[in-house]
Amino acid sequence: MRPTTPRILLVSPHCDDVAWSVGGTVGMLSATSSATLVLVSVFSYATVTASGSSLRGLAPDVVAGCRLAEDERFATSLGLTHVTLGLPDAALRGYTRDTILGEPLPTDEGARLAARMLADLVAAEPFDVVCSPLALREHVDHVIVRDALRDIVRPERLLHYEDQPYAAELGNQTEVAARVSAARHDLRPRHVDVTLHRDAKISAIRAYPSQLGRRDVVQQIMRYAAFSVGRTVERLWASTAHGASTAHDILDVAT
Repeated sequence: MRPTTPRILLVSPHCDDVAWSVGGTVGMLSATSSATLVLVSVFSYATVTASGSSLRGLAPDVVAGCRLAEDERFATSLGLTHVTLGLPDAALRGYTRDTILGEPLPTDEGARLAARMLADLVAAEPFDVVCSPLALREHVDHVIVRDALRDIVRPERLLHYEDQPYAAELGNQTEVAARVSAARHDLRPRHVDVTLHRDAKISAIRAYPSQLGRRDVVQQIMRYAAFSVGRTVERLWASTAHGASTAHDILDVAT
């Protein structure tokens, strides 16, 4: 039996990932469903800011605190339960431009700790659906979270979101779909029409000013989400390797 009040875990490698990637879907679920929504930010101690950010040059603890405050405001605005694991992001764990894309380094204790903490969280709470990044650009923190959840969550309860702004940087929705299907033959897409919650999606992107800087990230992500004239769409992917996707069914109930 499908739950009428599902518990949904939204897993964000960094503080802005869920908001930027599926802010419209989260906004819709918050406004129109009885689902319990839990946002967990994994590598939530981060000091990376966008070019032009007013936080540039400030002490690491100050920058990290400001980024956490952005995340908390986003969660509070939509009534999400907010959990932060407090792990340092890749830039603070010794990764460089040459190593930050791809598999974690063998010496990365943060990767092992993240996997253990996520396993403990999922074991402690009866979540009906877990939303994970696809790690489209293979950022190491996204890869760590994706692979950890793939190991600990039953495939039929796992949904994968298209990480932004990486998806938009790779092309349009058709091009990204071809890339995902080529890499994961078992995944099938679910298009979530968030046209009526377009403002919530834009607000979710703007909730993280430390990451906006001089880039027009809002326009970039919204252009990607423009599925057809007058429609704004986010896409989630579920595995069909074990039959019908429970996660897609539960999303139907929730929306």
